[in-house]
Amino acid sequence: MPKSRCNPQAPLEHAPRVERQLALELARLHQQLQTEREKLYNYMRRRAQQQASLARESQGTLDLDHIRRRQRHINVLADAVHRQKLAIAAAAQAVNGKREELAAMKRDKTLDRLRGRRAQEHRREMARPGRNIADEVAVSRHPHRPG
Repeated sequence: MPKSRCNPQAPLEHAPRVERQLALELARLHQQLQTEREKLYNYMRRRAQQQASLARESQGTLDLDHIRRRQRHINVLADAVHRQKLAIAAAAQAVNGKREELAAMKRDKTLDRLRGRRAQEHRREMARPGRNIADEVAVSRHPHRPG
């Protein structure tokens, strides 16, 4: 009969690999979330600078075309801020989803360990009556001699 090509260790080796991959993916998603937050900060900073510049320029001689251009730029930055907040929400949701997935895998791993221990205890309990019978047979074959 040919040898089985199935590696009985494969499932045991697969779970830690998947867990490592999930952890790496979670770290990548955290980094992406941080990058998105930095982009938002930069958009908000630039918008505030443009608004401050517009306020300063409005104190002097008014150039309507320049003010309109500056206001359009501020509006573009405001739209970018809004889009960036949506991107941050999506990135945060991805991080939370991956965190939940990793936590679920760890819970499953813990439950599997507990099931394994209980199965082992059950096998020991089931083997105990057989051992008791074997002990009784051994005792009956070798009578106790007073010493």
